Amino acid sequence: MELGSGSSALGALRAFATSCCPQSERKTGGGCCADALALAMSPPPASDEFAHEVAATFVFADEMKTVRQLQSKCKEGRELVNVIYCSRSCARAFPPGVVADEAAPNKMKQYHHAIFAVLQPQMEKIKQLNEYCAQAVVLLSDNIQRTTVHENMTRVIPDVMMDALVDIMDVILQLNHLHDSKSSLRNDFSVFKRVFLHIKDDLPDAETIEKDIARLQEFMGSSYQAKGAVWDSLRHNLTNVKRYEQVTYLLLRHCVNHIENDTCTTPSSRFKYIRALSYLMAVLEGSDVWKKTNTLPGADKKVIEAVRKASSCQADCSISFAASRECKSTCETFLPRLMHTLNSTTNREHTQEQNDTLYEVLVDGIAHLCKWKSNFLLFMAWKYQNPKTSEKLREAGIPMDSPLLEYERVTKHNYSDEEWQAMADIIYGVKSVVQILRGFQSKLAKCVRRTVYQHIQVFIQHTLLPILHRADKRKLACTKLIHDIRAMNGDWIDSELLVSDFKKKHKERKYSQIPDRTASPSLCQIQMLRTAIDSVYARRSMGDLNAKSSTSSVLFSFKKDLDSSDAETLQEFYHKAGAFPVLLDLSATLSELADFSGLWFREQYLELAKSVQIPAEISLPWLLIEHSLDGAFTSVEPVLAILDAYNDAGKCSLHELHQQHLYDEIEAEGKLCFDHFVFLLAERVYLHYKSLAAKDACREWSDHGSASGRNLPVKSAAGAAVAKLNPALLSLNKALDSEEEDSKYESVLTQRHVSIFGRNYDLTFQLEQRVDALLRKDLEGWFTKFEASDATCYVAMLDILNVLKKTHSSLSNFRLDGFDDIFEEINDESLECLLESSLSLDGPIQSRVHEQISQTIRTDLCQHFSLKFDNWLFTRMPLHEALMLTVGDQFAHEECLRKAKQHRLSRGSIFRTKLGNSAAVKAAKYGALEKTITGTHRTFFGEPHVQALCKLLPRRELVDVANDCIEFAVTKIEDVLALCIPALGSTIPPFRLPRFMYRTEGCYGYFEGKFKHLLDSDELEAQIFHCFREIGNALMFLLVLGTVLNVSAIQSNATQQSANSTERLPSLFQCALERIDSMLKRSEIAFEWEAGPDSQPEKMPNASSFYHVWCALEFLSCNRPRGGGDYSLDQGESLSLREMFGDGVQLAGCTLVHLLGQRTLYDLWNVSQHVINVRHYEDVKATSEAQVTLVSNSKKSRHKGELPNVQTTVGTLDQEMEDKAARFVVNAREMGATSKQIFHTLELAWPSGPRPAATFTPPQFTPPVNTLSSPLAAQYHR
Repeated sequence: MELGSGSSALGALRAFATSCCPQSERKTGGGCCADALALAMSPPPASDEFAHEVAATFVFADEMKTVRQLQSKCKEGRELVNVIYCSRSCARAFPPGVVADEAAPNKMKQYHHAIFAVLQPQMEKIKQLNEYCAQAVVLLSDNIQRTTVHENMTRVIPDVMMDALVDIMDVILQLNHLHDSKSSLRNDFSVFKRVFLHIKDDLPDAETIEKDIARLQEFMGSSYQAKGAVWDSLRHNLTNVKRYEQVTYLLLRHCVNHIENDTCTTPSSRFKYIRALSYLMAVLEGSDVWKKTNTLPGADKKVIEAVRKASSCQADCSISFAASRECKSTCETFLPRLMHTLNSTTNREHTQEQNDTLYEVLVDGIAHLCKWKSNFLLFMAWKYQNPKTSEKLREAGIPMDSPLLEYERVTKHNYSDEEWQAMADIIYGVKSVVQILRGFQSKLAKCVRRTVYQHIQVFIQHTLLPILHRADKRKLACTKLIHDIRAMNGDWIDSELLVSDFKKKHKERKYSQIPDRTASPSLCQIQMLRTAIDSVYARRSMGDLNAKSSTSSVLFSFKKDLDSSDAETLQEFYHKAGAFPVLLDLSATLSELADFSGLWFREQYLELAKSVQIPAEISLPWLLIEHSLDGAFTSVEPVLAILDAYNDAGKCSLHELHQQHLYDEIEAEGKLCFDHFVFLLAERVYLHYKSLAAKDACREWSDHGSASGRNLPVKSAAGAAVAKLNPALLSLNKALDSEEEDSKYESVLTQRHVSIFGRNYDLTFQLEQRVDALLRKDLEGWFTKFEASDATCYVAMLDILNVLKKTHSSLSNFRLDGFDDIFEEINDESLECLLESSLSLDGPIQSRVHEQISQTIRTDLCQHFSLKFDNWLFTRMPLHEALMLTVGDQFAHEECLRKAKQHRLSRGSIFRTKLGNSAAVKAAKYGALEKTITGTHRTFFGEPHVQALCKLLPRRELVDVANDCIEFAVTKIEDVLALCIPALGSTIPPFRLPRFMYRTEGCYGYFEGKFKHLLDSDELEAQIFHCFREIGNALMFLLVLGTVLNVSAIQSNATQQSANSTERLPSLFQCALERIDSMLKRSEIAFEWEAGPDSQPEKMPNASSFYHVWCALEFLSCNRPRGGGDYSLDQGESLSLREMFGDGVQLAGCTLVHLLGQRTLYDLWNVSQHVINVRHYEDVKATSEAQVTLVSNSKKSRHKGELPNVQTTVGTLDQEMEDKAARFVVNAREMGATSKQIFHTLELAWPSGPRPAATFTPPQFTPPVNTLSSPLAAQYHR
């Protein structure tokens, strides 16, 4: 077949090319710069380029005109869909009806006129919907009928025509759904009708309006009528078309082919085909031919099966899980590949190979995005179609009286945790890929234009050449069409090749050179090219379905004559070229793929719930954000991706729906959710880093405890405590080692900009404010707990401050206030500086820590703890019953305060929708760590607490605390003991130390009788010993504090060689002894309590001598309390007064004895030591007698008149007295050992100097009377 250069198609093409781009200005070389042509990012739409079709005398020019008409109608219909979807009922917002009033008869008419004016725009929407549906149905039916006429039965129906028919049908179906579901239209229409009846006499065009109402009444119907009036009208018109079954089948086959073969089909196009399938199948199954044979003559059974499968496809959660897993795995492999390709082509001039590689990566990325987004929307549609049933809601315990239950069925209660996570994974994957592609969009646009140009020209000038050669050689009917394809789309350097190259043989053939250009064809040219190629190999004519006329097609019967390889080549390029429009309009494609605005829109459920707005806490985007924050994500970026859905919804409401009120609602909810997102994120960031700091503290504590357990002997108190904690240490170490520390929030610390509705927010700044507030709140909470706790919480307070300080340092990327500044502000130190600089106050202002420590030392440690002097530990003991009213347990309410404060600080958020999530679990883990940290030193008070105290307070405040303790002890001696000691001494009768012959029980009973009137009441007994305990505990605290300060000073000055290193500064304990000694001398208490060298209990020159009273008190302290109360340890052993009040009583008494210089008299006339000596004598005697008896039993008595054994003890005692004496001896021995340690400590701190020599005259011994009648006298006589 000959085609000359003067053909009309070629001439028109040359004229058009010359007018657009003169030949003289075109570069023909292959080195054309990629930036030679500055093109827009998005090409003009195909509907604006109709001149190309006319200029090239396209064979389907008539069909293309019809396509443009259908496309224009589709655009109008989509705008109407948006208007109807966004319309809301105005009738519900009207105020209640006005009651007729004779005084104001026009008031009712004014009310009706106002309603009529408001509802008129709503009626215009209904009229527009009615008119459009009627026009669209007629237009679609007419065009289908036009394809079935006899003249067109042999012409192939172009694919663009099929697409246009599917588009208009999809719009009609959407309007049909809105017509059935929008109850607001019917409500407004019914109100409009009623109002019109009241005011029609006042309207000039009442007749026209009445006719419109009658016509709209037929269109709107009523709520009792069947749904689907628009669809019924369409189906009725279609079934009236002759041979409509064949067109319907062709449309079905067209939809199935695009669903199965197009890899880069956007979700909107894909679901357009899916929505049309079920309706087209319903039309086909309603035909008479189908009802008879259950099939269609000439139809492919595979297509029918695919249609049924696609139309009845039910998405389930497995689709979402599979898409989520695929999205994760693909992102892990595709994103590195994409970034490597983009970074490897950074040069402005890159090779064609690099360009092709980048194009392939882009095509794969768009295909992945289309697939992920389609699966996501399909899953969402299935969830909306299958809400949670009432039975399952009742089983879950969900109340059924919620006004928004219908919306909660499909959102809040319709997803599992795995489904929430799968949805978030897909959103994050899509947003991540789109963000990267948008960052390189200009580079990708040039790559796409260059590659599309190359692919089309290679296909036109090289691939089609052998196909055209074989068609021309065989005189096929498609030869002219293939030649026109080359003429319309080829960029020929030598135009003569277009006429002659296909006539040459393979050996003589010479392929033309293809220039390198960044100028792709327009969308209209690509559309015409794909249509022409599809018409060459596709069988889509009406004659193809008619067995009789299947061979009557002259133009399109050449497929059988084409080689199978040629048809496959054409089909392959057709499908590959289907991605060209999507890639050329890359900006619009990425915008559609990244658009998740559908998560927010819920207009249908507003009408179902009859609510003005959906609360933010059950909004689907917020539910996704909340579950993502609580989910197992390793970063926060997925949450930011979900938050971007509000931007998508806002953009859609303004630029697509053109509804300002929707944007206002979206903006309000989006900003509220962003604020709450930042609030929750700040809580989680703060909790995360606080947990890490707590773990480090627990590791240090466990390592220290393990080391201490290895170094300390088990028999010591500290070693026993560590040994007892070893199982806890092992479990804690195992838990800390097994738990991995993630880096979930590291990226948040550097996140600067988050765009919300066009405004950039500094996320780091937002988090800084809230984290700073949380840190202050945490510090304030612990200060409150500290002020409500006892003296054992110093270590806990210091450990928590270290944890919070480390948390603050971990958040160094945040511009937080300095931790020391925050601590000083909460500790009222800054207030102290301000007040001291502005006011002249009588006394100094104490910080909160200083005031609490000073108070707890005096009111808790000195009053409620018992001292164990051998290991310098204080333990809390039960308070004496007589002291409950006067002293009281001032910290009994500590647990109540702690629980109340904890409840107030950990109050849940108003947006919380479920409990038991990962954040709650992490908070519980931190609570366990915090309990471990703060509960290590709460059972005693000792050196660790004093060390913590020294770190909590500066040196100046430590001196103030020491002065308070010294003043406390001095006041107790001066105000209490100065009055009590003389009174107690006056009640002690004279006595002599009993002889050893009275045994331990007799001596103990003798002194018990002498001292029974010393403390004649339980209250007096408790008050006296309690006073001594307060003094002793205060002195012991000063001793420990001074020791700790000296050790720290030595450690800090260990590397410094001082010239005055031999000089020793006085300790706090020495200062306390000096203050007490000066007070005793100044107040003449020492003179009142003095005792002469010849003082003895039998003849006391001064009954107020302190040693005399103290010896009696020591004796009483080794006994049980006077009242015999139930004071016992956990093992059930009864407590003595000494064990109840502790060694602080002994320390106070020994200190006064030492300062008064009565140590010698104390040692000489110590009645407790006398009982111990008697017991020791008995033990030695019993041992010696046992040895003598053992020897004498082996021999017989040699003297018959030998006298019996001589009795060396007097009297017999009952078992109770023996038990009391035995307990007394045990307590007295422990007291004696403690007294030796105390006096040794006092001697080191306050040497007593050389003692003056004293002469003691023993009493006269009077021998017993010689009475031979008694065995003892007889022995004495002999």
